[in-house]
Amino acid sequence: MPDTTKGAALLLNEAGNIDRARTTDGTVYYIESTLAMDAAEAAQTAAANANTAADRAEKGETSRVSAENARAAAENARAAAESKRAEAEAGRVQAESERANAERKRVSNEGSRTSAESTRVQEHKTRGEQVAAATSNASQSAVSANAAAALANDAAAYARMVASSLQQSVVGDERIAEMSAQIDMLASMLADSTGKFIVINETIYAPSSKASVSGSTITLASTCSASGTTIYLA
Repeated sequence: MPDTTKGAALLLNEAGNIDRARTTDGTVYYIESTLAMDAAEAAQTAAANANTAADRAEKGETSRVSAENARAAAENARAAAESKRAEAEAGRVQAESERANAERKRVSNEGSRTSAESTRVQEHKTRGEQVAAATSNASQSAVSANAAAALANDAAAYARMVASSLQQSVVGDERIAEMSAQIDMLASMLADSTGKFIVINETIYAPSSKASVSGSTITLASTCSASGTTIYLA
């Protein structure tokens, strides 16, 4: 038998529907149909929340995949850039090695050039000294030769003068004629050795390199010249 000693009040939900009853002692009783409705609403809410969560998860996954793709692309770009950097570094190292080798060769060549230049300067200096010495010796020799030639010329002229004087005083003396012949030979040798024309009194002694005789014809070298009736001997 139901308890009829208690009173009850009907309660409405938010939608305005009776869904529970409350007794005078404070106990709340849910109506069964209302419980089922609440469960359905809760299920719908849960489903909606699940769909929302699924949508968010899908969007999050899409974003994650996109971010991963971007990261992979960035990594590939970084790897490609690193490869190019490594190639550039290898090229730089190779170029630096070639530059260093070229610099070593340049230094070596410069050393060789400096050494060769020093040798050339020394050889030029030595050659200059030799030329100066040879010039000095030649000059001294020429001075000595000219002095000797002058002395010989003076001696021959004096001897010719003496011989002529003796011939005038002692005509036909063979000794005087021999002396005169020796003087002629000495003067001719002097002309040949100096390459110059020797004039003693009225006699001209010509070097064999500048004059030759054929019969009554005298041929002079190109160093000699003539102007009218004057002959220049050189």
